[in-house]
Amino acid sequence: ELFLTDWVKRQYPNHGKGRVWRIRSKEVGYTGKAPPNVLSIHRFDSLQSLAAIRSSLQSEDPFLQTVARKQLRLKASSSLFSEWVAEPDSVLQLQTLLAALPVDGIGDSRQLESLLASPYQSVRMATLRFIAHNRRVDLLPALKKILYQVPIDAEFLDSYLACIRHIQADFIEGYTKQEDRYSRKLVRELPIGFLQNLLKDSKLPVEVRSALIPFIQQDTLDLHIWSALIVASPPNVQQALIKSVEKRSDTFIGDTLLELLRDSNSSDLVKKQILVSLAYQPKNYSKDITDWIGSANFELLPLALKYLARYKQSANEQEEIKKIVNESTDSQLKTLWEFYKGQTAGGQEEKTRAEWLSWTQQAGNPERGKWIFQDPSAQCQLCHQVNGWGGAFGPDLSHVGSSKPQEELLSAILEPSKKMSPEWQGWFVKTLEGKTFTGRQIDVGEKYVELLMANGEFQSFKKPVQFGLLNTSLMPEGLEKRMLPEEFRDLIAYLLSLK
Repeated sequence: ELFLTDWVKRQYPNHGKGRVWRIRSKEVGYTGKAPPNVLSIHRFDSLQSLAAIRSSLQSEDPFLQTVARKQLRLKASSSLFSEWVAEPDSVLQLQTLLAALPVDGIGDSRQLESLLASPYQSVRMATLRFIAHNRRVDLLPALKKILYQVPIDAEFLDSYLACIRHIQADFIEGYTKQEDRYSRKLVRELPIGFLQNLLKDSKLPVEVRSALIPFIQQDTLDLHIWSALIVASPPNVQQALIKSVEKRSDTFIGDTLLELLRDSNSSDLVKKQILVSLAYQPKNYSKDITDWIGSANFELLPLALKYLARYKQSANEQEEIKKIVNESTDSQLKTLWEFYKGQTAGGQEEKTRAEWLSWTQQAGNPERGKWIFQDPSAQCQLCHQVNGWGGAFGPDLSHVGSSKPQEELLSAILEPSKKMSPEWQGWFVKTLEGKTFTGRQIDVGEKYVELLMANGEFQSFKKPVQFGLLNTSLMPEGLEKRMLPEEFRDLIAYLLSLK
């Protein structure tokens, strides 16, 4: 029997004050061989030679690799670490770097710089971790160069920026002096203007500049720098810059986006993003969009109509829109306009789960589905992230197409309360004033309760009257009724394409 505990000092309502778990295996007849768990324990004994350690590091067995890393720390010298990370085998490089993390006084600067440029992302990520863990300030110039040399994605960039924060003088001083009992509470800041200076660097690859933008806090981005960048940047960067200020209410932003929409040199990608992002701005641009729509590319009309449907038009504007819709060869445009304008009697007809399922059996359009996901009326992006963009109140969907089949995706949208993961369990808090708040990731102290709200911030409640689990999902029911069946099909196609 094996006993495990999840006991913690503080009380967390998810599991009370902790439990002791017993794991028991079924009895089996004696086979004359030691059971696998005993063999695993004695693997320590077999890893005495460097040859055996090296072979184990290169194996596909994670347990064996862990044991080998521990043995390597006990036996290896600095020269051996350097020798093994210089090998062409990326698995050996990775495992050696992980083994070297807590070992002081190793790591040649030139060698680490070479590993930062490895063709294998796993090696590059481990090198970043090594540099951060050992506070290798001497490698800051190499870190700055690497953005120009290797492919960069959001995962690598997240680790890269974390590494930069860990080798700043303020953090190192606080860590060395043990200014706080817990190192995780020490402030980790990027140098002032670090991200914005990278954004302005035209020599930096477009993909890197685009990937950097989600890491900039919206309220810290200087709008004059933003407007200058957005005019001079290629479409991918323009799109990311638009999204970076999407939820920041400012007339200057809306007016800048409108001018970019009217610019004949702007790409359709950028114009689509503008039509979605303008919906977050407080100013009403419906008259401007109505004047512009007559010259718009056909592909832009659905998004333009969805924007216009949010506002009341004058009689002349309505006639202009109807003319464009009626002259279109796409019959769905008229259906879309009437649906979003609320002209369809009773709104969306009630459909059964089977009917929604049947709609998704036909092939959807992932590209159109991407814009439906971003549209505020669908509410998807308010709680879910894709590639760093969106809210963090719900699960990250960047790779949902790899983790969930179509049936599960449909069920999660049509019946969100049917299956709720503990990680995303909803909680409620009732205050003395009789108000009820809902959120997730509840934290209970002796005199207060903290709840993670939909805006991503924790809210503290002193001595609440009651708190507990919600019986329903935090994800609202009926979201599918906010869109046409064709749009629902496209949305599902988009989610399935996220690998």
